Amino acid sequence: MSAAPLLSTHQDAGAIFAEDPECQEVLNYGDTDSEYRTVVESAGITDRSLRGKLRVTGSDRERFLHGMLTNTVEGLVSGQGNYTAMTTPQGHTLTDLVVIHRGEEIFLETEPGYQDKLRVSLDKFLIADDVTLEDVSGNFAIIGLQGPAANQVISAAAGQTLETMSQFDSVDLHIGSLPTVVVCHSYTGENGYEIWTLAEDAADVWRDLANSGAEPVGCVATDVLRVEAGIPRYGLDFDERVMPLEAGIASAVDFEKGCFIGQEALAKMHNLGKPRRYLCGLVIAGSEPAPRETEIFVDGKEVGWTTSSLLSIYSDECVAFASLRRGFHEAGQLVALGDGKSGRVVKLPFRPTAIGSE
Repeated sequence: MSAAPLLSTHQDAGAIFAEDPECQEVLNYGDTDSEYRTVVESAGITDRSLRGKLRVTGSDRERFLHGMLTNTVEGLVSGQGNYTAMTTPQGHTLTDLVVIHRGEEIFLETEPGYQDKLRVSLDKFLIADDVTLEDVSGNFAIIGLQGPAANQVISAAAGQTLETMSQFDSVDLHIGSLPTVVVCHSYTGENGYEIWTLAEDAADVWRDLANSGAEPVGCVATDVLRVEAGIPRYGLDFDERVMPLEAGIASAVDFEKGCFIGQEALAKMHNLGKPRRYLCGLVIAGSEPAPRETEIFVDGKEVGWTTSSLLSIYSDECVAFASLRRGFHEAGQLVALGDGKSGRVVKLPFRPTAIGSE
């Protein structure tokens, strides 16, 4: 993976990059606290180009995906979308994803690097279906815009008003003279969008949005906002060990849609109302985040583990997501961490948000 479409743009803005030479992810542009405030108070522009992107075509695309994924696909029309997941037959989460219906094409957006896992998982079920799965991750850049002024920035850059949209819906829009697809997508808890553009157009689209009032923001600030908003990420906060109902992403499952892979296991859990574990909020004593996968104990009994953990800018407290067994997940539960810290279970989100978590 490479951030090549916008690499020189970031360098010119003074970006500080992650050490991983394979991704060149921008950590910040010099001041994480200021970037955090930009998103909360106005509009922050971020590079989301590393996210996985599959294009699905063919006359059976809707029917096929509807039977594979946990949320509705059949019945969506061009310009609509939703948040969903693919599970194993036992209901365990292979990946989460966003469905973006663009008429003759349906795009599937995943966490960085998980598009191939999704493609292979879907391909196993293709028999005589008229469906083509294509990895187009390198063809497109994704530019994120988050904050209360995001709509105004896009409208100014496009020279026309961006109408209000539901989460994951999309619209064609020219930024300057360049064609883009604008997807309504909050990944920080604030109002926000993703702008899909051809990779070769990304620098010009970024410039037009910046000239219209957006300020660059790195992934450290957006990650703080994400965790504070109670939005988990696949690969960081949940994985194949858990089902969607145990991962804090119940909104990704439609139990009224009919059959899909893993439906029987998920319906049984849903009907009984007894997930084995829950994704919870945790406030940790002290100012040092807990390492990921730190074991959590109650009265000496192991009851879960931490996932994302960081210092909240909103509360100035050390907070974390925790995957906790049923019976130990209620707010107020006191816990001990394997690294010697103590903690207290709290309800998510950690701060008020403009948009509910996914």
